Amino acid sequence: MNIIFKKLIILLFGLIPITTVSAQTETTAASPFFQFIPLITIIGIIGIIYLIVHLKNKNNPNKLSSLGGWLILVGIGVVTSPFKVMSEVIPVFIELFESGNWEIITTPGTTSYHPFWSSLIIGEILVNSIFIIASFYLIALFFTKKKNFPKWYIGICLFSLLIVLIDSLLLQIILPNEPFFDLETIRAFLPTLLTLVIWGPYLLFSKRVKATFIK
Repeated sequence: MNIIFKKLIILLFGLIPITTVSAQTETTAASPFFQFIPLITIIGIIGIIYLIVHLKNKNNPNKLSSLGGWLILVGIGVVTSPFKVMSEVIPVFIELFESGNWEIITTPGTTSYHPFWSSLIIGEILVNSIFIIASFYLIALFFTKKKNFPKWYIGICLFSLLIVLIDSLLLQIILPNEPFFDLETIRAFLPTLLTLVIWGPYLLFSKRVKATFIK
């Protein structure tokens, strides 16, 4: 879902000269370090998931009702999802407001002004916040083995797909010359669609899932 938001920001920043040369230099110098933070975080999270699942399954005589098998892959995706979104979206929002670009695009009379920019960006903040909260709730459902987990998982995937399409549609209003379904939109839409196609049926029909999420 957040990849389409990247597209919006790239298009936005393409219309605006980004602050000063000194700020650009500082950002460039810091980027080699900060670009590895999401990767390190994800690796650490995967390690924690493996340890938790391993310890739980070790003391569980009924292997079918444990968070094992293909559910480990599902769990990795569930746990890393909100952290991935936060690591990508939050720095963009901070840059947008601290650089003064927010004033440029929301102030009537400027070359980059459009009356819908403010509503669209505020909407993106709200949607991403809802997605992050829902993702943390999904983590809780997963590890507590709640029976609503499959429905929430599928629902969040459908929500993400819908938001991608809505974002593209709204972006057409502001930037009508941009294609509705370009490569960036496909990159946002296709992975989530494949996730839904692969894991949706598994969560609905798998014996392990039915035996695990029963609380």
